Amino acid sequence: MSNTEYIKLKLEFANKLAKYIADQPELLEKFSGCSYVIYTSNKEFNKKNPLLIKSLKEENKKIVKATFRDTSDIWSFIPLA
Repeated sequence: MSNTEYIKLKLEFANKLAKYIADQPELLEKFSGCSYVIYTSNKEFNKKNPLLIKSLKEENKKIVKATFRDTSDIWSFIPLA
């Protein structure tokens, strides 16, 4: 996957995540100040996440794994750091 394709998908998924979180105010409170790393069923997209997580950890960021189910609008969240 090219960087351009990755960025396009990341923006698309980030937009879906933002809409979902906006409708779930308890998530805003629970994960306030966290960086979200998005995982989907797209394995090529997910391959870039370990580098992102490493970078965020080096910056001492709180990280949440946000997994999107492509067949529905359901997200799951797991704190990583």
